[in-house]
Amino acid sequence: MNQSFYIGAVGASQQLKRLNIHGDNIANLNTMGFKANRSDFTALLYQDHRGVEDDLPMGVGARLLMTSKNNAQGPVEDFGRLLDYMIEGDGFFALVDLATGQVTYTRNGAFVKSGREVPNGEVDENGEPITELTYFLGDDEGRFVLSDVGGLIEVPDGDSIDPLPVGIFDYINYDGMTQIDDTRYLPVDKNGNLIYGTGKLLQGVVDLYAVKDGQITVVDFKTDRITEKTLPEKAAYYRPQLEAYSRALSQAAGVPVKRRCLWFFNAGRAVEL
Repeated sequence: MNQSFYIGAVGASQQLKRLNIHGDNIANLNTMGFKANRSDFTALLYQDHRGVEDDLPMGVGARLLMTSKNNAQGPVEDFGRLLDYMIEGDGFFALVDLATGQVTYTRNGAFVKSGREVPNGEVDENGEPITELTYFLGDDEGRFVLSDVGGLIEVPDGDSIDPLPVGIFDYINYDGMTQIDDTRYLPVDKNGNLIYGTGKLLQGVVDLYAVKDGQITVVDFKTDRITEKTLPEKAAYYRPQLEAYSRALSQAAGVPVKRRCLWFFNAGRAVEL
């Protein structure tokens, strides 16, 4: 049978695989922290056919070689949850499964309080350690978020939670990382050594914003104890967070942000950025 029939059949089969990958990308459009896959193809085999002067290479089909990730920065969205975090720039959050010791990496910062019984330093009448329920930062599947020094992160009581020491970790090369589920990854040898990520950690909800004459004013409240000397440093520290809020509001409302302002309660000072 004509070889072109087989080439066409192989092409149709590989095209179906590409459509399956696109379908998975579309299905996860609203999955937080999801990174879309891109299809990379290669030739199955080249045959040389005699030409007028030189041999001409002719392919006999293609196959899906691998999928690669689009690691571009995604959009910023504020869901109003105190324990939501995001990374602006490069890096991953680290999640540890205490039952297996496995550490995986994710860009999904939709975290929750996860309870765990821990010893409180006392013992009962039988000499057994007394435990108490303590809440740590985790995902919604029983894994815990690692801090910037590799430990668990205790979540204090209360409705207002200051930024926690969430770790940002990274690898020089992302190629070939094993995808565990929609948003978690395991490194392989060629990814290199684990390093600290350079991305900015952002957390919180928009405290106040107003829309007037088709423009937005954003105000974020801060309770830090500051002095006139430390005020510029603190304002610079919170600038990325306020800029992220501004982008999210502008995308949601479809109008530009005109003013961004930090209000420091303890100093009674406003800083416009």
